[in-house]
Amino acid sequence: MTAESVQALEAGRKTQTSRLVRLPPDAAEVVVDPGGSDVFGPGPYLKVYRREPCDGPAMYPRIYSPFGYPGDRLWVKEAFWIGHDTDWDEASGRLVDCGVSLTEDKDAPLQYCASPNNPGLPDEPGDWFGPDDIFPERCWLKWSGGLGPSCWSKRSPLFMPRWASRFLLEIAMVRAMRIQQMTREDAIAEGVFFTDYGKHEHQLSVDGGKTWGVMLQQRAGWSYRKTTGHEQCLGSPQMAFANEWNRIHAGDRWNLKPGPSPWDQNPWVWVYTFRRTQ
Repeated sequence: MTAESVQALEAGRKTQTSRLVRLPPDAAEVVVDPGGSDVFGPGPYLKVYRREPCDGPAMYPRIYSPFGYPGDRLWVKEAFWIGHDTDWDEASGRLVDCGVSLTEDKDAPLQYCASPNNPGLPDEPGDWFGPDDIFPERCWLKWSGGLGPSCWSKRSPLFMPRWASRFLLEIAMVRAMRIQQMTREDAIAEGVFFTDYGKHEHQLSVDGGKTWGVMLQQRAGWSYRKTTGHEQCLGSPQMAFANEWNRIHAGDRWNLKPGPSPWDQNPWVWVYTFRRTQ
C-alpha cells in the first residue's frame, strides 16, 4: 500500500481496497459470475471472452480473485527503513556496511515510512531520547547519528517480508466491477475524508441577471491526502478517489500525460472489503 493508504488504515478510515484485474490483451467482453457452486468454487469470478476472430477457445479460463475470498487473510506491505549489520575494519579505521538479510535478520531495526518517528522530518528514520542523565531534554536523533544503526536503507513495499508487516486484514467481501462504478460509500470506505473549510458567498440570479441574491455554498473538502486549504480538495468522494487513483497509477503529474487517465480508462477491478485483525 502507499503511505497515504497505510495512514488511512491506521486511522481506521480505510476498510476497502481496489486492485486492477489483469486481463488478457485480446479480451473483448467480461462477465461477472457470482460463483459459489461446488464445481467452480467461490465467487465472484470473471468470464473473459476473446476478441473475434481468434484461434482456439472463445473464452479464457475463469479468472478468480488473486487475493482470496471472505475469510482469507492478507498482510499489508508498505515502504520501510531497515538497519544494516556493520563491522569495524581495522585497516581503514571505519565501519563497513555488511548489509541485511530480509529473510534472516528478523531483529534488525525497523521503521515505517508512513509513520515516521518525527513528523517534522518524514524522510528520515530516527529515535527519540531523554529526558535522562545523558539527554536532559527530549530530543530526536536520526539514524547514523551515533545511537541508531550506522547504516540503513529504504525498501519498497514490494520487498517487505511477512515478519515486518504490522497489519493483518481479513477479507469480508469481494466484488468485481469497473472502477467508475464506485459509489460515494465505496470512496469513503477506500479512505477518502472530508475537511470542512467553511462556506463562501455565491451570487445567484433567477431572472436573467435583473436581480441578484447571495447564497452560501460549501467549499470543496474531499481528499485522500492531508490538505491545507479547499483549493487542494474536490467536490465529491468519488472525485477525490479518482484523483488518488490517477496519482497511484500514473504519478503525481498524471494530468500532463497524453491520452486518457487511468480513471478515464475505466478498468476492471477487484474490490475487497476487509476488517483489521492486527
